[in-house]
Amino acid sequence: MSPVLPAVVWIRNQWGFERNPFPAEAIAVLGGSDDRENGRLFRPEVQIEQFDEAIGKFVLGAIYNGQRFGALWSHSTILDPDSRGYGKSVLLQFLSCFLNEDFGKAAFKKIGMQESDAEENPVCALLASFDTASTKNLNSLFFSAVEYAANFLLHDNDPTLYERLYERFCANAGTDDTMTLTERCHDVYRALKGRTLGPPEEKFLAALCAGDSRTVQDYLNEITLQKRARSGANFLATMLLFIKAAGIGKVMLFCDQLEDFASPQTPKKTRSIEVERFRDFIVELLPMADMVSIVVTMHPRALASIEESWQLADLPSLRVDEANRHIVVVMHPLGTLDQAKRLLVAYLDASRRGGATANGQLSPFTDDAVDELWSHSTKKPRDLLRKAHKVFTFAAEENLEKIDAAAVES
Repeated sequence: MSPVLPAVVWIRNQWGFERNPFPAEAIAVLGGSDDRENGRLFRPEVQIEQFDEAIGKFVLGAIYNGQRFGALWSHSTILDPDSRGYGKSVLLQFLSCFLNEDFGKAAFKKIGMQESDAEENPVCALLASFDTASTKNLNSLFFSAVEYAANFLLHDNDPTLYERLYERFCANAGTDDTMTLTERCHDVYRALKGRTLGPPEEKFLAALCAGDSRTVQDYLNEITLQKRARSGANFLATMLLFIKAAGIGKVMLFCDQLEDFASPQTPKKTRSIEVERFRDFIVELLPMADMVSIVVTMHPRALASIEESWQLADLPSLRVDEANRHIVVVMHPLGTLDQAKRLLVAYLDASRRGGATANGQLSPFTDDAVDELWSHSTKKPRDLLRKAHKVFTFAAEENLEKIDAAAVES
C-alpha cells in the first residue's frame, strides 16, 4: 500500500493545482494579493440579475434620474441569520472597474442603452470602505476614494483610473503641458457658482496634472492620518475638478462596510455628525453635489444603527420597501445549481497549474459532489466557497482521485 502523500503534494502533483483554489475565509480583502480573497475572481454571470440591476438603478439612476444615494442590500435567511457573505463588496469592486475601463460604454450597452448615450454621459467610479482601524469618518473615506483612483488595479497590467483620466484629459486638451492642464482645472473651479470647500489642494493638483502616477501615489502616501481625517474632502474635491476637466460629469462613489461606520462601538454623537456631513458634502457643497452619487452596502444591523441619524439629516430612506425600489438592489442567495457551478469553476480555473483550464469542468469534483455541496450550503457565495475549501482539503489529505458525493457527505 502506497504511503499517503501530504495534501499539498497531492493538490499540486495529482490534481494539478497551484494550491487549494478556494478561500478559507471568503471575506473580501479588496486590494489584497490573494485572488481567492480579494474579489478579483468575481464573475457577473454568477449574479447577473443583481449586476445588471445595479447598473440600471445606480448608474443610470444617477445620470438620468438625479439620484444621490443608493443601497446594495443583503438580508438574513431562515437558513442563516448572518446577513453578510452575499458578495456585495466584490460586486461593487467589479462594477467600479467595469465602468472605469471605458467610462461606462460597456455598462450602457450591457443593459440596452446606445453607445452614443455613454459618449454623452461618461461616468467613472471610486471605491472606498469604512473600517474600525483608520477609516472611521467621512473625510478619511473620501481620501481612501482618492487613493483608489491613484492606486487600484483589478488586474496587474491594467492602467489605474488616474492614468485613464490623464490620457483622456490630454486628448481632450490637445496637450500634455502641465501648466495648461492645471489652468483648465482652475477654470473648472472658477465656473463653480455655489458653496465649495475652497480652492483645490494645489500640490495635489500639480501632481495630477504632471501625469506621473508614481508621483501622485508618493504624494498621497506622505499625507498623515491626521490630515486625511481632517481634509479628505478637499482631496476628493480636487480630484473631482481633475475628472471634470477630463470631460466626465458623473462619479459613482461606492461605499463599503457601512456597518463599521454604523458600529455600536462608534459613539452615537459621532455617527450623527458624520451623517450630517454626508448631506453637506454630497447634497450641498460643490463640486461633490454636482458630480457624486453614493452607493452604500447595507444590511439590517447597519440600518438599525444609522437610520435615526439618517432621517434627522433629511437624507432619503434606504429601507427595502416599494417606495425605494428605484434606489435599492437586494443581493439574494444563489438561486440555482448552475450559478453555484459557475462560481466554483471561476476559482478552480484560476488555480490550475500552468494556466491550464478545464473548459468549465469541475474536476476533481464530480457532478454529484457539487450537488451534495450545494444541498449542504446556505446558498450564499461565502458559505459555498468555505465549504468547498474544507472538502478540497479533506479529499487531498485522503489522497482521493476525485471528489464525489460520498467525500462531501463524510
